[in-house]
Amino acid sequence: MPSQTGMIVQFRSVRTPTDRRKDILHIKPTVAGQNKITAMDISGRIITKIEYNVSDMSEELPLNTSEFKSGTYFIRVENKNGISSTKYKAIRIS
Repeated sequence: MPSQTGMIVQFRSVRTPTDRRKDILHIKPTVAGQNKITAMDISGRIITKIEYNVSDMSEELPLNTSEFKSGTYFIRVENKNGISSTKYKAIRIS
């Protein structure tokens, strides 16, 4: 998904070709330094929280969403430029 004006990160979701059961949300920060990623469910409960120290701006930060149950999640990225968030929908088919 392309970055929108004012956003501090770009989000891209892919399924890994080597393991069809593994879904990775790739987060491309637009600023070096500390980036905090928080995934929350629709009720605001924190599912996972990860911190990365970015030095190479071509680096993408992976967030494994394979264990997320079907539902809507909010992914929030915080860095020195501010906070960006996006809605992520996980759909699991048995």
